[in-house]
Order: sequence, then structure tokens, then C-alpha cells
Amino acid sequence: KIIDGLTPGPPSPVFSAERAAANFGFKTVEKAGSTFVGQFGNGASVAVNLGMVGSEMKATMPMLSKLSAETLRNVEKGAVNAAKGEGATSLTITAKMASDGTARILSKQGFTQIVDAAGKKTSDWVKTLKIQ
Repeated sequence: KIIDGLTPGPPSPVFSAERAAANFGFKTVEKAGSTFVGQFGNGASVAVNLGMVGSEMKATMPMLSKLSAETLRNVEKGAVNAAKGEGATSLTITAKMASDGTARILSKQGFTQIVDAAGKKTSDWVKTLKIQ
């Protein structure tokens, strides 16, 4: 019996950071506290924290000192796969404490530098994508 006012359909998945990390496309992945450290097929490693706020997945990379354009593309692709696997409708990727060299790569890949409440540029960068 269908309860009045509810539409039948698949249940919303309960967010699982472990499942999201598994969908990221890492060759190997380890969990350290709430952070996943994954290695891509090209040998590059990246640390990422994964979470959901409503229907938005958040992928945060803490302390980015060195990152190639190829690795950033892998991160973006992996985060999109993780977001799709969790049923997210949008994805926000945040790169925290990026070095100057990494900031140039982030900028070229469409990330926007975060400005604090006082109008000062921070070393954090963000990119939001729609998930289809």
C-alpha cells in the first residue's frame, strides 16, 4: 500500500563516504580518519574528504602543494563518478591551502579563488559542477 502523499520510487541512498571513495576511480585507496588517500593509475596520490549536504556532494582536498593538470582532471572525473554514485545533483570540489604553482593549474581548470569576508583572497579554490 502506498502511503497518501508519497510517490513510489527508489529510496534515496544513504550517503557512504567509503562507497563514494570506491567510485572515485583510485587504483588504491586508504582511509586515515575522515580522509581518503588514493592513488591514481598514473601514480599520483591525492588526499580527499568526501561528504554530502542535501543533494550536493562536497569533495575537499586539504593542503595542495603539488598537483599536475592530469591529476586534477583525474580528481574532477573521480569526484563526478563519486557524486553520480551517491545520487548527487551537484558537486563542489574545494582545494585548500593551494601553493602558487597549484593555484595557476586550478585557475586554468576553471576553479575560482575563494575571497574571505574582508575581501582578501585566500589560498583556497572552488569549482561547482552540475551532475546529470
